[in-house]
Amino acid sequence: MILISPSTVIRLDADVANSTTTLANATGLSFTAAANADYLIEAFLVYTSAATTTGLNLAISGPASPAGVVGDWRAYTSATAALLRQFTAYDTGTPTTGVLAAGAAQYADFRAMLRTGAAGGAVTLRFASEVAASAITLKAGSLLRVQQTAPVSTVNTIERFYAVVQLCQNLSTMQNNMRQNVQAIKASKDAGTIPTFAAAQQAMRDLGTAFLQRLALNEAVVTPRVTEVTDGAAALGILFSDMTTRYNLLNTWATTLSTATITNQTDLDNSVTAVLAAVPASMLPF
Repeated sequence: MILISPSTVIRLDADVANSTTTLANATGLSFTAAANADYLIEAFLVYTSAATTTGLNLAISGPASPAGVVGDWRAYTSATAALLRQFTAYDTGTPTTGVLAAGAAQYADFRAMLRTGAAGGAVTLRFASEVAASAITLKAGSLLRVQQTAPVSTVNTIERFYAVVQLCQNLSTMQNNMRQNVQAIKASKDAGTIPTFAAAQQAMRDLGTAFLQRLALNEAVVTPRVTEVTDGAAALGILFSDMTTRYNLLNTWATTLSTATITNQTDLDNSVTAVLAAVPASMLPF
């Protein structure tokens, strides 16, 4: 079973006109496609024509060398008749002939399936007039709807968002636990529960080693999935570098603890102070 990612709906905010028979971008109705990915593309268009004898042409453009692009679109020529057009490549198609009424709102719908190749990039709805010097105008409020059709585990932004939330919360939990534990070790030594500085040193070293192991598990999850984690971080509103900054800080703390030398109170106090250092502000919400 293949799970489909949520769709993205893009609204045309301003009218776009073309008075030529040459296909032009429907500026505002576009999205960025990834390389080696599949997309279902739909458009729901309101348009006007300068004359009843001027029809519409529609197409899409996209990244170079797609593995496949097919689709069709439909426009009405009367209240009871529609013309259907098919295409199997970028910027190809045949215009419809005429419309219901000049200057009145018309409706057309467009569907395509795109499989990109090695290149990603902008995918844009394109349009033209059937007749030179006779305008076709796509109206504000027209919509483009896009779904990336592949396993959710590799494409779903929502899944990536929540995965990164969990990673960030895990890092934050480790940070809080590390700070609390070094304070607890110091408090136990101050209270005499930990009897010697040697015992406090061993407790610090064991703590650092344990956290290094947990950080290594995090790294093993993230390293082969940097692209996915970067996308999830962007959806969360942080940078991937924010996460690596936190990771590096915790790794420094844990490494320092794992090799700590504590022979007196000053050594103990300094070890605790080092772990109570500032946390990157971008990660504080976690």
